[in-house]
Amino acid sequence: MDDATWLYHLARRVLALVSGRDQRSGSRRYNAVSPEAYRGFGFPSADDLGNMFQFKRDFESYFTGARDPVVARALKPGLQIL
Repeated sequence: MDDATWLYHLARRVLALVSGRDQRSGSRRYNAVSPEAYRGFGFPSADDLGNMFQFKRDFESYFTGARDPVVARALKPGLQIL
């Protein structure tokens, strides 16, 4: 395998890992990452994002309770349901 082919296959695998998308089929898969692992990714603000995800995980009822979808839709009726 020449260098260009090897690099192409490596890039496809990295994209699949980062995007959560299988590059062959185009399907997506969910990849749960713990806040601790997220902090270890090493990019700028990875620690801050890891802290945010930990807060959402550890205090889910508080976080979601302060953001009631019914109240949000009453304020803005055009909100979509995801």
